[in-house]
Amino acid sequence: MTDKRVEVKIKDMSFYVVGDENAAYIKRLASNLNSRLNEIERKNYRLNQIESTILTALNILDELEKERENKADLQSISGDQKAVAEKINELKELRKGFSEKEKENKQLKDNLISLSNKLKKANDDITKKTSENFQKNDKIVALNKEIEDLKKTKESLQGQNQEAQKKIIDLNRELESIYNEK
Repeated sequence: MTDKRVEVKIKDMSFYVVGDENAAYIKRLASNLNSRLNEIERKNYRLNQIESTILTALNILDELEKERENKADLQSISGDQKAVAEKINELKELRKGFSEKEKENKQLKDNLISLSNKLKKANDDITKKTSENFQKNDKIVALNKEIEDLKKTKESLQGQNQEAQKKIIDLNRELESIYNEK
């Protein structure tokens, strides 16, 4: 970078500005300063050249300071916008996560309903089987009673049979004794 020398006129005085900026840019700045100085002198005709130059410099510094404050405000707003954008992105992620959780919840509810239906069916089957088992138990109790009755009848019949056999034996002996007597 080489420094350029640019000649400018401010208040009919020639100056050489040395820098690496474009010559047109430097001349535009000088023209702007010259216009401001002329305006201050026109509005405040009682001021001498030094006073009008100082007042112009104060006005320029005031504008510069206000621009710096505006820039800081804009940067603050920009920072706030970034924070808001981050929060919005967080909310979007949370919504996405919430939506996924809702889907999971719906799937779990569906599974719960399915399992509940299966459990109800299993309970109905158990109730049916229990009822069948009670009926079978009642039949078993009735059959056991019938078996007991049959056993008693059998024992009674066996007793009667033994008595009958004894009578037959006694009758056979009587017959034999009668036959032997004859």
